[in-house]
Amino acid sequence: MQRNCLSQLALLYAARGRLNHAAQAGQAAVQLAGMPGWSSPAPVATASLALAWVHYLRDDLATAGKYLRRAGEAGGAAPERPLRIALALMEGRLRYAHADLAGAFAECRAVRQQLEGWNPPGLLSRWLATSEAELDLVTGDTASARSLLEKLEADEHSAEPETVAFARLQLAEGDPAGASGTLAPLLDGTMPQADLGAQIEGWLLHALASNALDNMDQAETSLRRAVHLAEPEEHRRAFLDAGVPGRALLARHRDSIDASWPLLDELAQGPMDPEPAAVSSMPALIKPLSQRERAVLRYLPTMLTFVEIGSELYISVNTTKSHVRSIYRKLGVVGRRDAVRRARQLHLLRS
Repeated sequence: MQRNCLSQLALLYAARGRLNHAAQAGQAAVQLAGMPGWSSPAPVATASLALAWVHYLRDDLATAGKYLRRAGEAGGAAPERPLRIALALMEGRLRYAHADLAGAFAECRAVRQQLEGWNPPGLLSRWLATSEAELDLVTGDTASARSLLEKLEADEHSAEPETVAFARLQLAEGDPAGASGTLAPLLDGTMPQADLGAQIEGWLLHALASNALDNMDQAETSLRRAVHLAEPEEHRRAFLDAGVPGRALLARHRDSIDASWPLLDELAQGPMDPEPAAVSSMPALIKPLSQRERAVLRYLPTMLTFVEIGSELYISVNTTKSHVRSIYRKLGVVGRRDAVRRARQLHLLRS
């Protein structure tokens, strides 16, 4: 009973962003597993998953991977479906952190297949949707992200992570004022029991939105709030995932933030130019091409213009361009020549 309680408590703390408490409860549960008389592997799997979550959020990816493997081993050859799904979602998060977008998408697709014909716990289905939406935004597919999040928004049980995800979408769509409005209930205390992880991400996004609106004082205030909430728990992923815009914001305001956290100096002093996109060296598709996209792709190695390709397929030039942009996103490229080269590497075209 004690080990069960500790493992469940560790997972709850991790989900709420309380990483120090999650680490303590998780380690205590794992230590109890080594004592005589304990036979059930489920608490070990749950505690190990919680510890993987903690180390992922702290950007200790090697340790996170170690605990994730331990969780899988403790779950056995045929773990309970909720555990199996949670492990896949965490694996997807780790792949994303390692810049393996194709692998992250693959994990999400596998989870979608496992959910068919089953009504999963709300936490798992919402975790999947927000994870997929975040990946869509990385590839520039705001339409897919919006479709996923609007379904959640219509749910009466919508919670903090979805609020953060929707604000991130609005920023990607060029609507910083909308993002600020979306975040307001989370940040002003209107939304009850907001978890710490969502607050950190919320304040960071609010800082980015304020910066986009040229409200530098508010950007600095919101950024400082995010840092002060994150530092005691060593939340790192939110700042790392903010990418170049977040790094530039930290560089601008670093001297005014009272914190001795080394991560901030590493980010603020890093290069401002974006690093080459991780998708540029991807060995696989980020997302599968639709049937129509495959039809358009077959014409890209030719000398035909987009107008001529559309004419061949009996679609408008705007529709053709839309398909081409989607092809570029899914192949992880920025131009027609690179798309043809990547498609041939993936055996989507004849050489």
